[in-house]
Amino acid sequence: AIAIACCFKDEGPLLIVCPAVLRYTWAEELERWDPSFLPKDIHLVFGRRDSLEYLDFCPKVVVISYTMLSILRKSMINRRWALMIIDESHNIRCTKMKEENTQTKAVLEIALNINRIVLLSGTPSLSRPFDIYHQINMLCPRLLGDDKFEFAKTYCSLHVAQSSQGKIYQDFSKGARLTELNVLLSQTLMV
Repeated sequence: AIAIACCFKDEGPLLIVCPAVLRYTWAEELERWDPSFLPKDIHLVFGRRDSLEYLDFCPKVVVISYTMLSILRKSMINRRWALMIIDESHNIRCTKMKEENTQTKAVLEIALNINRIVLLSGTPSLSRPFDIYHQINMLCPRLLGDDKFEFAKTYCSLHVAQSSQGKIYQDFSKGARLTELNVLLSQTLMV
């Protein structure tokens, strides 16, 4: 991801979204692997006061957590980002509800305006295939269907379940046609 970032660093600012505990790690590794990145070039967002609105300049790199991205979404969405790197991208989960959580919605909304996106995750994606819909749709829209429910009909084993409170719901947690899904993803966008 850092090598890719280096390829596009002269085209505009880079946005790195990661869990809060990894913000310093990203800054350190960027400086380590590309010494042209100076500490002043990398802006770590810890709170509202770190919003880009309060800066006199646009840093070359912005490293922000999922939580802060959802809080500062409005100030981030109108920027022209050269590249967006999403670390631990399995955090962009697909819910069975019509609406996603605020963190997922913020990432998806900002990603719509960015041409280059890199997703990083070490979590096996096919253990719960329903969770990967938004990640794949960011990279290749409609590859897996027009929406998450169409994707679920094709690649998830749907069954009706009952919660401990007695509520009836559709369960998409198990996969179907996983070999086909693996081949499709391997041939189109997985590295």
